[in-house]
Amino acid sequence: MKRIKRTVLMSLVCALILATGSTLFAAGSVSYRLLPGSTLTDGCFNCDRVPWVIPIQGGFSLETLEPNPLFDPYAVRNLSFRGTWFDQDYVGRFDGLFQIGGEAAITWQADLSGRIGDRDIRLTGYGIPSAGMLPWIDIVLEQVEPNPEKEPAHVFTLHLLAVPWPGELAFSTKNSLTSANPSLGTISGGDLLSTNGKIIRRNRELTAKLGIMPIAPDVGLDAILRPSPKAWISGGFYPCDFWFSIDEDILSETLGALHRGDLLSDRGKIIKTFSDLLSPFNPTPPIADAGLDALSESPDGGLLFSTESDFFSETLGQKIQHSDLLRDNGTIFKTGEALLANFHPLIPMPKGFELGLDAAYVWPNGEVWFSVDEGFTDAELGPISDGDLLSSVGRIVMKNLELLREFEPIEDASNFGLDAIEFVVPQPVGDLNYDCAVRLDDFAELAAWWLRKDCLECGGADFSGDNLVAIDDLVIFAEHWLMDFAGPKVWQWWGDSLGTLPPAEPGTSRFTMEVRGAYVYLKDIVPANCCVTGMDLSLTIDGTRIHAVEEEERGEPCYCLTDYPVTAVIGPFAPGSYLFDLNRHTDAGCKLVALTSITIKPWLEYEVLPCTLDGALPAAEGDLRFSVGVHDRMIELTDRIVANCCAENIRMSVDVVGSEITLTETEIGENLCSCLCSYPTKATAGPFKAGTYTVAVVQEDSGGKRLIGTTKVTID
Repeated sequence: MKRIKRTVLMSLVCALILATGSTLFAAGSVSYRLLPGSTLTDGCFNCDRVPWVIPIQGGFSLETLEPNPLFDPYAVRNLSFRGTWFDQDYVGRFDGLFQIGGEAAITWQADLSGRIGDRDIRLTGYGIPSAGMLPWIDIVLEQVEPNPEKEPAHVFTLHLLAVPWPGELAFSTKNSLTSANPSLGTISGGDLLSTNGKIIRRNRELTAKLGIMPIAPDVGLDAILRPSPKAWISGGFYPCDFWFSIDEDILSETLGALHRGDLLSDRGKIIKTFSDLLSPFNPTPPIADAGLDALSESPDGGLLFSTESDFFSETLGQKIQHSDLLRDNGTIFKTGEALLANFHPLIPMPKGFELGLDAAYVWPNGEVWFSVDEGFTDAELGPISDGDLLSSVGRIVMKNLELLREFEPIEDASNFGLDAIEFVVPQPVGDLNYDCAVRLDDFAELAAWWLRKDCLECGGADFSGDNLVAIDDLVIFAEHWLMDFAGPKVWQWWGDSLGTLPPAEPGTSRFTMEVRGAYVYLKDIVPANCCVTGMDLSLTIDGTRIHAVEEEERGEPCYCLTDYPVTAVIGPFAPGSYLFDLNRHTDAGCKLVALTSITIKPWLEYEVLPCTLDGALPAAEGDLRFSVGVHDRMIELTDRIVANCCAENIRMSVDVVGSEITLTETEIGENLCSCLCSYPTKATAGPFKAGTYTVAVVQEDSGGKRLIGTTKVTID
């Protein structure tokens, strides 16, 4: 009999580990969260009382094990849940085995051992998974130990409804609300929230660098994305970016007009204008702005979005609905009809009527979580509001008030809307405020969760994944103290054969490299065997030497060559100069493809205030007019730059050569006058590796460059 194995779970686990860097749990595992619908039933064997069905909350991690001929097995680690029945608390902790596969049909089996309260319990179950439901887990387990007939007073049945949960689920609402937590106060529809009950970013923090003056108002938050390195294909990747859209048009003094259809970055950039997004579709007639309503990233790194209004695409020859999920290459990723195909509206929608698409998150397996602009009633699920989080498999992931449960809104409302969704993952481990560095503010968040247990993800502070914030989490946090975005890492993608005829020459290469911030972006066309199963780019770093090797992964033997496109993002690297060599390893040996030097500039932020006449004289000989301090791995400069009173601007730059850091202050101006004044200045640069550095401050004006002074600093 033919053996059948189900590998959907295994494939998704691998994809999630790659996407998240396994930052939440041990390598080779993915976190799951219990959804509403998960229950613990406390029954009584051979007695008259009605079984108590207790809603539970919790989660677990699923760890891949070595497959066997019949099953794909997974270890269930740290299953922890809690629930309350009147004044009685139920707390459970379990470990065990879950496996899926079979010889003639696909089945699942589970065996869990642990405790509920102070009782040792063993639960088992088996069944047939619902068609198309993986990687969702929907299983029922019955108590087998203690024997229900011998201890009949409390007999437990556990229903687990769970989905992968790779980080914190971030979202925004349509309407404002007031939290019962006085430290949170009023929450606007422009704030980015978390199901853990914290505000990840206030709207003013997202828009602070966009140049909206004098004080940035709350402009709403209509879509959100934390781009992965794959997003380089769609316009550039920086590890700490939030990409988003706003609810209303507004003027920026630095960027000009900002539109509700533009894709913006909290780094103060326009990633794509509305015309950039729509031009591949060639709207006919031309439209000013269709808005940007939902935002996500496809499994291959493409940018996905929906619009607020319909338009006709000349490219596709059809009408684009505001419920369609579009790709930035001018195609439709999923229509609104496809997203709702597994739902059953009680009242059929009129022809041409669309519910709209307000938020979207796309999983590696193509499943889409989303919200709609208008609610409806489902024949099986009941009322669905525009604030509920739905799945394209035909289920409700979370009701609106369940998303907001930790905020405890004081308003008497059942729905506040759902405008944007995204999973955010700490990079590196310990980064609890998502700024890609582990600092004192993260330690404060860890302290706020200290000794909390059975608290779902515990605000991201449960690094060990045991549903308890304790000493083991502090140890993990300490290991990543003062780290930046965990790296250097390699993210790589290889494309299908370009079908080169005649076969490519083994020595040819079409290699390009670009440095963006602390990252190196590579593109190459690699001549390789026609039967490869993939390309691997390995990385070795020895001081300031970066050694990269491309190597084909051979499949079935064959005797031809073709070209494969390879894309990679490598980083982050500490500031400094590096020698980078790219090599290609084939059956014929290892060949050098490129050797080049690269320079990684440190991050620099500075503020130069208007000039004042006080303190305009240069410092006395032997004294420094500036001071340099160290905070974490950053250096902080305070200076009073003595420059021309009529200077139009003063700019700053930073360069690093070995252990020398040079901060250059450049005076800009054409119509100068015959007086000097001082410009109060503050600057922050870094991060830098541990060590002792010489910091030099150089001033540049029409007379050339001159050294203002040097000082030494030590970074621990």
